[in-house]
Amino acid sequence: MTIHYQKVLRYLSCIFCLWLSLGSSLGSDQVLAEEIDQLYLTNQDNLAHRLLERGIKLYEQRSFDSAKNFWLKSASFYAQQKDILGEALALNNLATAHQQLEEWKLAEEAVTRSFYLLQDRTTLSKIPGYWEVLAKAHNTQGNNLLNTGKTQLALKSWQDASQFYLRAQNNSGVIISQINQAKALQNLGFSLKALGILKKLEVNLQQESNSQLQVVGLRHLGISLRNFGNLEKSAKTLKQSISLAKPSQSDSLSWLELGNTQRKQGDRANEIGKGTQAHEYFAQAMKSYQLAAQNKSLSLIAELNQLSLLVDLGRYEEAEVFLAEFQFPTQLKSSRDSVYALLNYARSLTCLRASGNITPLCKPQAEKKDTYNARFDEIITIIEQGITQAREIEDPIAEAQAIRQLAEIYELQSKYQLAQDLTQQALLLIEGKSIAEITYLLEWQLGRIYRKQRNISAATTAYSQAISSLEKARANILFIDPNLQFSFRDQVEPVYREYADLLLTTTKDNQLPSQNNLKQAIKAINALQIAELENFLGCDLSQQVKLDETTVDTNAAQIYPIILSNRLVSIIDIPGYPLTFQETKISRSQVAKTVNSLQINLSQPGKTPEVLAQGQQIYQWLIKPLESILAAHSSIETLVFIPDSILRNIPFSVLYDGEAYLIEKGYAIAVNPKLELFAPAVSGKPLKVLTGGVEISQTIEGFDFSAIAQVEEELTNIAGIVNTNQPLLNQDFTESNIKQKLEQADFSAIHWKTHGVFSSEPTATFLVAYQDSIKANQLQSIVQTASKRGQKPLELLVLSACETAKGDNRAILGLAGLTVRTGARTALSTIWRAEDRATTLLMTEFYQQLSSGSNKAEALRQAQLSLMQQEGYLAPYYWGTYLLVGNWL
Repeated sequence: MTIHYQKVLRYLSCIFCLWLSLGSSLGSDQVLAEEIDQLYLTNQDNLAHRLLERGIKLYEQRSFDSAKNFWLKSASFYAQQKDILGEALALNNLATAHQQLEEWKLAEEAVTRSFYLLQDRTTLSKIPGYWEVLAKAHNTQGNNLLNTGKTQLALKSWQDASQFYLRAQNNSGVIISQINQAKALQNLGFSLKALGILKKLEVNLQQESNSQLQVVGLRHLGISLRNFGNLEKSAKTLKQSISLAKPSQSDSLSWLELGNTQRKQGDRANEIGKGTQAHEYFAQAMKSYQLAAQNKSLSLIAELNQLSLLVDLGRYEEAEVFLAEFQFPTQLKSSRDSVYALLNYARSLTCLRASGNITPLCKPQAEKKDTYNARFDEIITIIEQGITQAREIEDPIAEAQAIRQLAEIYELQSKYQLAQDLTQQALLLIEGKSIAEITYLLEWQLGRIYRKQRNISAATTAYSQAISSLEKARANILFIDPNLQFSFRDQVEPVYREYADLLLTTTKDNQLPSQNNLKQAIKAINALQIAELENFLGCDLSQQVKLDETTVDTNAAQIYPIILSNRLVSIIDIPGYPLTFQETKISRSQVAKTVNSLQINLSQPGKTPEVLAQGQQIYQWLIKPLESILAAHSSIETLVFIPDSILRNIPFSVLYDGEAYLIEKGYAIAVNPKLELFAPAVSGKPLKVLTGGVEISQTIEGFDFSAIAQVEEELTNIAGIVNTNQPLLNQDFTESNIKQKLEQADFSAIHWKTHGVFSSEPTATFLVAYQDSIKANQLQSIVQTASKRGQKPLELLVLSACETAKGDNRAILGLAGLTVRTGARTALSTIWRAEDRATTLLMTEFYQQLSSGSNKAEALRQAQLSLMQQEGYLAPYYWGTYLLVGNWL
C-alpha cells in the first residue's frame, strides 16, 4: 500500500504546477455516478487508489467538478480502510479542485480535514510518503490563503512546505514552494526578497527536467524582474518561459505577464522621449494580451488589460469600439483576482467617462475633450460589487483598495463628505498592517478631499502622513503589487508637490508661510529628489551624510526653485539667517515651454538672441525676486541650486538680467540634488587624475558619434597642470584597462574626453569606450574600485564630451544618478555636444584655476569667463554646456 503513494506523489509534482500556471477555471465535464459505480463493481482491489488516479486524469483534462467526485469517493474509501495518509492525500487533492473552481470555503474545509488527519507526526512520519503529503497540504493551504487575501500566512505556509519537501527529498516540490514564496513576497511588496529567492532558483530551473516547472519558475522570475525595474531581462525571461511550454501546457499566463512587461517598456520609452519605440512596445503588449485571451480562464483579465491600455494611451474611439464588443461577466465567483478585475474595469470606465476630470486613477494622457457624459452610477455599482466580494473572502486589503476607488468617484462628483468617510473607513481596515504603499494613497486622497473642503490644517496633516508613509515604504516603493499599476510620476511625485503647494500657500490675510512651513516644504522637495534618484537607481538612499550648518559653506546660498501648478516659488537659504520666500505667478505649462525652448536653443550656436530672451525671462521669474536679498548679503560667492523638475535641464549660468549673465555678476554656480548626498567639504590633497578618451568616430548603442579631434591635446594640457597617468586612448580605452589602472594606483579624480549620453532611463545612460559602451552600473563598479583603494570617495569625475538624451525631460537625472552611483563627490560634464576646441580651452583653464586654489564652482566660473573673452566663443552655446553637480568646494 505504501508504494503507490510514492508513485502518485511524484506524479502530482507536475500536476500541482498546473495550479501555478493555469489560474482558476470552470470545469464543465460532468462524469456520471455510474462510472464510479462501474469501477467499484469491476474490481474492488485498490479501489481508493484507482479513484484517486482517475481524479488526477480528470484534473489534467481540467474537468474539476468530475475530479472532485472521484477524490471525494477516494477519501471515503481510504477512511473505511483506516488509511490515514491516503485519505489526507485525497482530501488535499479535493481542496485543489475546489480552488480551481474558486470554492474557497470548501477548499479550506478539505485542507483543514487533511491537516487534522496528519497531525500525529510521531506515528505517521514512519510511513513512507508522509512528509510529502504534509508538504502538499501546506502548499495547498498557501494557495487558499493567498487567494483569500491572507498573504503573510500564505508565505509562512509555503515556507513550511519547502522544509517538508526537503525532508521528503522532493526537489521539484521545493522549487514549487519557493516560487510560491516569491509570489507571496511580491504581493507583500518585498520584491527584493522575492527576486533573491528566484535568482537562486534560476540555475536550478535551467537544469530542471520538468519543463512545466521551468515554465512556471521562469514566469515568476520574469514578474519579479519587472517589479524590480529590469524590463529587458524580464521580457527575455518571459519569452523563454513561453518557448519552453509544450503544446499541451498553458503558456497563456506567461503571455499575459509578457504583455504587462512590454506595457511598462512602452511607458518607460515614452518618458525618455522615444515615442516610436514606445509605440512598438505598446503594439507588442496588445498582441501578447490577445494571445493570453485565447485561454478562456484568462480572457477576462487579458481583455481588461487591453481596454485599460487603450484608455491610458488616449485612444478613446478604439476603447469605445472595444467596450461595445466586450462582455463583462454578470456573475463572478469571489476571489482577489475577481475583485481586482472589477476595479480594473471600473478604472477604465472612470477614465473614459469622467468628462476630462483628471484623477490619480487615470494617467495624465487621459485628459481629453468633453465628448462623453459622466455615467458614474454604472461605475459605482461595479466597485460596490468588488467591495462585496472582498468582504465575502475576508480580504481587508482588497476591500480597502475598492473603497478607496469608490471614494475617488465621489470625490470626482464633489461629494466630499461621503468621499472623506469612505477614505477613513478604508484606512481603518488596514490599520496596523505594514502596507505603507497602500496607506499613503489613502492619506493622499484624504488630503486632497480636505483641501477641496478648504480645511487646510487637516489637509496639511493628511499630506504629512502620506509623505511619512512613503518614507516608510522607501525600500519597496518601486516594487508595488502590479495590480496597483504603479507609476512614479502619477502616484508619488504629485504627493510631494501638492504637499509643498499647501505649505507654501499665503493665507487670506496675506500672511507669508511660516519658517516651519518653509523648512517642511524644503524637506518635501528634498524627499522628492531622493525618491526620483531611487526610482532611477533602483536602490535605497536612506543612509546619507548628516549635515549641520557648520559643515555647509557659509559663503554659499542655497536656492530651491519649486514649480507649482500656477506659480514658481523660490526659497533661499543663507547660513545663519531665516529662510526667505518669494513667488512669481506663472503657470507650470508656461515655465515648461520656456525652459524647453531654452534647452533646445542653447544646443545651437546661432540661437543666441533666443537664448538671451529666454534666459532673461527665467531670470525675471527666479532670480529677480531674490536680488535684494542677495544684495544684502555681499559675502555670498556661490549659488547652489537644488532645482526642481524640468529646471534641472538648463545651466543656471546662462540666466540673463538684460545686461549680464548670472556668472558675470560674481556668482559661482553649482547644482546639488540634495546636500546630504554630497557633503560640501574642501579636498585637502592635490588631485591625482586618471585620464583617457576616444578620438575616433563610432556607432554605439544605435547612436552615431563623431570623431573628437582634441582628445590628446586636452589630456596633455591637463597633465601639464595636475598629476595624471599615461592616458588611455582609443583602443586602450576599455572597461578592463580602466579597471586595471584603478587597481594599480590611488586616483582621486577621473577625466575622460569621450562621448556619452545621460538619460532618466538607467540602461540608456552610458559612456563610449572603444567599440563598446560603459553603462551606469558598470561605471559604478569601475569607479568604486578607485574609492576602495584610496578609502575615500572619488573627489572629481569629469566627462567632457557628453550630452543629454533628446526628448527626455528628466535626462539630467542620469548625470545626478551617475554621480551618486559612482560615489563621486563632484561631477562636471557637458550636457550637449559643444565645439571640441572650446571644451579643451575651458577644461585647461578649469584645472589651472583649481591648482591656483579656487574651489570647483569658482574654477568653472573663471574658465567660462575666460572662454567668453576669447574671440569666437562669446555665444552661450560654447561656454554654457557645463554643469557642476555635487560638492562645489
